[in-house]
Amino acid sequence: MIANAKESIYCVTSEKNLGYIKMTLNRDIKTQLIIISNNENIQNDLELRYDKSNTTITIIDKAEMKNLECTKDIVNDTEFAEIANMMDIDNYFILVVDDSEALFIPPLRGESVNAISIENKMMVKIFMHNLKKEPFGLTIP
Repeated sequence: MIANAKESIYCVTSEKNLGYIKMTLNRDIKTQLIIISNNENIQNDLELRYDKSNTTITIIDKAEMKNLECTKDIVNDTEFAEIANMMDIDNYFILVVDDSEALFIPPLRGESVNAISIENKMMVKIFMHNLKKEPFGLTIP
């Protein structure tokens, strides 16, 4: 998916998955990268290494993820306590390529990975529209 990108990449991931997308950051593709990490040096390290004219890098602290609109109801409500215990923010992954493909891996704890892959352009547009509402701030048109 990433290797075939021609125009744009939007990705939200933990530092754990950063190796999978590092290769894309020097290509002539508009990239918005949001990293979930407690590493205070990661943004500077990435900005020194990659072309800032094409790439926007934002770091969200892991603790802040619990207070985001999309997660606060789950992690702060006793009714959802069982679900909150199943969450592992290091497994969170969103990838949208060229407004035509999307991949979502929810932040679930476990040995297997569950993912939703979308290749229908209308569904990708709906997915992206919902990302604009999230605090991740999708800015790629």
